[in-house]
Amino acid sequence: MDFNILNKTADPGPPMVDNFTLLYYDSEDKIVDCEERGTSELTEEEAYRKDLKRRLDDVAKLRDEIINKNQARYSTEQKLKIQLNDSRNQTKHFGVLSSNQSALMQAIDSNYKRLKLLYEKIYHLHLELQKRYISLSEKLERRSEELLEMHKSARLASTALYEHKKNK
Repeated sequence: MDFNILNKTADPGPPMVDNFTLLYYDSEDKIVDCEERGTSELTEEEAYRKDLKRRLDDVAKLRDEIINKNQARYSTEQKLKIQLNDSRNQTKHFGVLSSNQSALMQAIDSNYKRLKLLYEKIYHLHLELQKRYISLSEKLERRSEELLEMHKSARLASTALYEHKKNK
């Protein structure tokens, strides 16, 4: 059976995969570190990539900070749980010892305040992280639309070149 029958048509039209985008590819082009050059010296693509890298680094720092705050919250909760248990044990078994009990109550109060501040800080960090994710998403969406338009125009140009070459 001849499997090439499927590939034979009267007019094949432009190829599905073309090398049009590779016409301008320079295999000896060197990778340049964008960190060393100033912002004014960068091309549009390099500036975009540098900005994207900066945004991703900021997101990573925020996530690390959230993790650290959650670890601090967890250790404060454990400490508070132990202090509350000690307070219950002291009042239950030994009666109220005013000096020791007041110091323990102050420590419990300060841990409650610390927990409240940690919860607020974690909440605000989560909001900031969401804002940065939304901003990053919008930037990537704009970029993908630009790339799609560039691809469409490149395909139209390659089709026109193919038709021109075919008509010669």
